[in-house]
Amino acid sequence: MGCAKAQLRLGRRTLLGHAHALAAELGLPCRVQSQDDTPGQGPLGGVVTALRRARAHGGKILFLGCDMPFLSAELTRRVLGVEAESAFASLKGTVGFPFVLSPAVLPKVEAQLATGQRSLQRLAIRLRARRIRVLAAEAPQLQNLNTPTEFSAAKKQLS
Repeated sequence: MGCAKAQLRLGRRTLLGHAHALAAELGLPCRVQSQDDTPGQGPLGGVVTALRRARAHGGKILFLGCDMPFLSAELTRRVLGVEAESAFASLKGTVGFPFVLSPAVLPKVEAQLATGQRSLQRLAIRLRARRIRVLAAEAPQLQNLNTPTEFSAAKKQLS
């Protein structure tokens, strides 16, 4: 994007504000992961950092991307509601955000990162994660904004 994506304004909120609003709607505390213990490792670096910091608190951790402003509470609740150590939203066989992990999976995530594998797809396989199928009608909720063109289209969609 060429700038701090989280601070881009989409409608009345920043992209980060959309993630905060979703967490609030779900009644969940929200912690922003802005720095990784293992920088340059993609989303998995942030996952490891969050799991390390949350170990003492127990419970499951919901991972949201700040670049998915159209994600609904309903779909996120389906991912959260799974009784498993790990669950990922899955569209057409591919996993991604939102996902939920138990701090107990930290050693497996660290082991994967140590091998140089940064893929969420491989992580889901390694963890034998539950996959929560996203219906075709729900697919637009998983749109993430990575380019100025995608951001511009999202602005048009919102108005």
